[in-house]
Amino acid sequence: MNAATVRRHDYTPNIDNGDYRLGFSSDNYPFITAFVGHTASGKNRVSDAFLSQMMEKGSPVIGVINHKDRSSRIGEIPGVDYHPIDSAEHYLRLINEGRIVVPYGHGTRMYGLSRDFLTALEQGRVPVMMTDAQGLFGLLNYASSQQLQNRVLSFMLHTTQKDATARLYERAGQNLTAEQLDELNSLVRGLQDEIELYREKEGIFRHVLSNPTVAGVSWIEGASHTARRAFDITS
Repeated sequence: MNAATVRRHDYTPNIDNGDYRLGFSSDNYPFITAFVGHTASGKNRVSDAFLSQMMEKGSPVIGVINHKDRSSRIGEIPGVDYHPIDSAEHYLRLINEGRIVVPYGHGTRMYGLSRDFLTALEQGRVPVMMTDAQGLFGLLNYASSQQLQNRVLSFMLHTTQKDATARLYERAGQNLTAEQLDELNSLVRGLQDEIELYREKEGIFRHVLSNPTVAGVSWIEGASHTARRAFDITS
C-alpha cells in the first residue's frame, strides 16, 4: 500500500452521540483490525474503547494479544496485555508449534503475532489487535503470502511529543522504583525519534488518526471518541 492510499484524519474529537454503522467485513470476510502507534499514542485505551463500542453494537469483534520478550511496562499485565516470551528456546517452540505465525524482532528483542487472530477469523469474528509498525508490515506480508481474503484494516494513532510525555508520567504515577524511573526516562528520551519514525512509515497504514489531549476532555473520554471516529471512517 503506497502513501497515496493513506487517509489522514487529523481532528479535534467532537463530543456527540452519533450513530455508527457496522462495516467491518468485505464480501463476508471479516477484517483484521490493527491499532498501531508510537509510545503513549493511546493504543490501549482506543483499542479497548473500540472493542467495547463494537460489542455494544453487536459486532462479532474479539481482542487478541501478541507475544513479546521484553519486561512489562508500567501498567502492563503479562497474559492480559501480551503473551510473554521467556527465552530464545521458548520463542522457537512457539513458532514451531504455530502459536506465533508472524515472528519479528527489534535488535535482540523477540516479538511475534499470535495465531489467535487466525482462530478468530475461522470463527467468523473480527480480530482487533495492537502491534507496532514492524509487526503490521509482517502481518501484511503474511496476509499476502497466505492469500488471505481478509483485508487488514490498520489505524496509526499519533499525538504530540508533549501529550505523549504527559501521558507517560500520568500512567507511571508516584512511588516508582529506581528501575521503573529509569525505564520511564528512557521512554521519554526516545519519544521524538519514535514519533518521527512513525511519520516516515505512514505509507503502510490505511488510516492515520490524531489522538490529541483536548482541554476539558479526559484522556479516557478522548480515546472513546477517537475509537468512534475510527469506526465511523470505515462504515
